[in-house]
Amino acid sequence: MQAASLAVLLAGVSSYVLYARKARYQRIKAAHVTYARRHGLAAPPLLTRPRGSKAPTRAELPMTPAEAQEFFVIPNLSFEMPFLMQKAFEFALFLTYGIESISEILESTREFLDLEKAGRRYTDTTLLIMSWVRYPIVGPGSGAPEGREGQPLDPRGAIAIARTRVLHSHYKITNDDMLYTLSTFILEPAKWAAAFDWRPFTPLEEMAFHVFFSETGRRLGITDIPEELQDLKDWAEAYEAANMLPSETCATVAAATTRLLLLSVPKRLIPFAEQVVATLLYDRLRESILVPAPPPLLRTLVHSTLHLRAFVIRHLFLPRRQSQGEKLVPDPEEYPAFPKGYIPLDQPLPEGGETAAMAEKKKEANFAPLAHPEQFYTEPWYMPEPTGFGALKAKLLLALKITGEDQTPSKRFRPDGYRLETLGPVKREGTELQTVQDLAEQIHGGRLEGPYAVGGAPKGRCPFAFAG
Repeated sequence: MQAASLAVLLAGVSSYVLYARKARYQRIKAAHVTYARRHGLAAPPLLTRPRGSKAPTRAELPMTPAEAQEFFVIPNLSFEMPFLMQKAFEFALFLTYGIESISEILESTREFLDLEKAGRRYTDTTLLIMSWVRYPIVGPGSGAPEGREGQPLDPRGAIAIARTRVLHSHYKITNDDMLYTLSTFILEPAKWAAAFDWRPFTPLEEMAFHVFFSETGRRLGITDIPEELQDLKDWAEAYEAANMLPSETCATVAAATTRLLLLSVPKRLIPFAEQVVATLLYDRLRESILVPAPPPLLRTLVHSTLHLRAFVIRHLFLPRRQSQGEKLVPDPEEYPAFPKGYIPLDQPLPEGGETAAMAEKKKEANFAPLAHPEQFYTEPWYMPEPTGFGALKAKLLLALKITGEDQTPSKRFRPDGYRLETLGPVKREGTELQTVQDLAEQIHGGRLEGPYAVGGAPKGRCPFAFAG
């Protein structure tokens, strides 16, 4: 009897493992089948390429930026490997701190060195970058179809890129530094997936990240972007070898960013957490920011833990049914999901939030709903204040000193939300809106419409406005 029960148990476990592994690959296989049908191929592209082979070419795997975003970039960030993809993008930014010319600009602004400013600056940067990715890429060069009659194309991706360009215009950033930063967004996700996630990128996914972010880079004003992925890899390696060198400036900026990323870690554990971070750094980067080599045993432990996580996900976890992190490309009907509030955008919000006078002007203002992040990054900027049970939970965590005030949404962190066109340092908040609009319209390929256009939509014309 016991032997029979054990046999049934083993059969059940084996069946589940086989089913889970098969289900894990259904989404990526379906995307490859769809790609093959769209491009008239006899069979879907291979899911792997020979070890040591060069990257695929655009002629081998042609696609538009819109196609790359819809079928490969967003699914990877939302369903396939959201946790590691977020870490890969965070690390991509961190990697740029190993270039002295980039760190010199960051050090001169003091935005990332002053902890009072760094949390918001990091959040704003992350929100702008994720908006390039999250919202549909449309307009000239995107390959996206035109919008349906009466339904404007979502302008938020173009606005995020335009706002980024306007903020960058105040600093002397070389094209090579911009190109290197762009290369990290293209290359690091695939590297992290191969090293630590439940499966590596397929060649089609590698090409998708190159195609999508190359077009994003062009819209950001970056020139001389290598047309082929392998050429970009070779260029980035040569640039790192020549420019990622030991530097006190790099060390200062990297140390400040590490402190910011570890804000939620108890102070007594920060030295250990810093060593954990060091185990994930490439040797060249670690040496450029003057970080000592971590203990080999700790490196083995951290990497083994990530490998174990990948094994468990690959063999035991079923694929996600709902998006985690960034949502799928949204439809304009998603707009009412955002807070039903609007503000006159000809004046910045005060530090404490909306004033009574501004609230009174709402009746005349454009419909310009504010957005909230999916999660908070280092600090809860733009997150709504908890209510009901959430408020009680927040007070309890504060009382027990499990969390601090810097980890709890409050008036200090602008809980009403944000508008993409106004993001940036306090001294530039809400400035140059006309420049942002003009540039966004060039990128978008026409007039910006709807409640998320720069300044919002006139209340009388907005289909999502409400009486008030």
